[in-house]
Amino acid sequence: EIHFLDVSWLEACATSGKRASEWDFPRQQVIYNPASDSFANDLREPRKLRKVHSILDEESLPAVTASTAAPSLSDLPAPLADAEPSLSPPSAEGIFKGLVLGIALRDEAKVVQMVCQNGGTAVHGVGGNIAALSKSKLDYCICGNGPVTNERGLPLATLHWVKACAEEKTLHSTGAYPHFQPSSHSFPLASMSRFLIRITGLDEYRQSTIQRRRLEELIQVLGAKVAQHNNRQSELTQIVCAVVANLDPRIADSAKKRQIPVVSVQWLFDCFRLGSHQPEANYASSASSVSAAIEGAAPAASSVAVLAKCEVFVSLSAVAAEPKLMQMAKELGASARSFRRCSELELTETGDAVVVVDKEEARQGQLEPVEKWTPELRA
Repeated sequence: EIHFLDVSWLEACATSGKRASEWDFPRQQVIYNPASDSFANDLREPRKLRKVHSILDEESLPAVTASTAAPSLSDLPAPLADAEPSLSPPSAEGIFKGLVLGIALRDEAKVVQMVCQNGGTAVHGVGGNIAALSKSKLDYCICGNGPVTNERGLPLATLHWVKACAEEKTLHSTGAYPHFQPSSHSFPLASMSRFLIRITGLDEYRQSTIQRRRLEELIQVLGAKVAQHNNRQSELTQIVCAVVANLDPRIADSAKKRQIPVVSVQWLFDCFRLGSHQPEANYASSASSVSAAIEGAAPAASSVAVLAKCEVFVSLSAVAAEPKLMQMAKELGASARSFRRCSELELTETGDAVVVVDKEEARQGQLEPVEKWTPELRA
């Protein structure tokens, strides 16, 4: 048996140190062209084609008349790439205020509504054709999770990113979670369809609920199922531990007895990034490491909330350079938010505030000079 594979199969083998499943890396057989794929559906006057007999001879073929003739070029619509996209203005204030988001999705109605209801301007009406949006000046282009052709280098994000920003009223970096950006691989993965994964070890604060939701989304994108409370331990195939020090020793012991691998969150991230099921052994969180983490965490307990009553504003450039900045601030007890413009720096609590920017961003003068800040903002 000979497999014709995508070149990314080699990268997955080199990274994992093992032979990756060939079924996760099929060679692309079709070049996706939305303008051609939707050609028949976009005719101004749709015509039905006659069914031709399997044995083709002159007697079996129907005569071609004016009513059955193919439409002339003048009857056909302009290619979607040349069509003018529609523009929907914002309908309310929200997290996308001042931003223009292009929608390159087939089912776009709810996405357009979500963008506009949260203060954004939506450019849409092109189906999945990103090229048709290239003429518009976009802050983000929303597309699917799978491979896309982005010859113009538009800033890409997925529907999961839009939903997360709208739900949490926070403009997240598209690099905050892997599935916030489209992948070069196709999902879901057939090799992960039989997996039932439980998430545990999250911190006990409000953000943990949000983190759980994002990880559950990622599991479903990969093609696996998320374990619910009514699932038995024996049904689990993997346990993903967010923070090793928070892993319940009883869960670790039970998983060891049942030979259920306990892995870090990075396992999910790498499965998405490489587009294949990665070996759990490379991401294992053993019971011994859990005990060591718990014992080592005791001396630092007094400093975990060192940034309590402090608001940390992180610029999007800084988040892109170091995606873990937001999480680090929250782990230290701070209230962390990302910002795009200095006008978004508004205190919601009494206390200190810290603004974190990228060094290159400050050096190039991309931020508004402090002299132009309002007195409230400067204070």
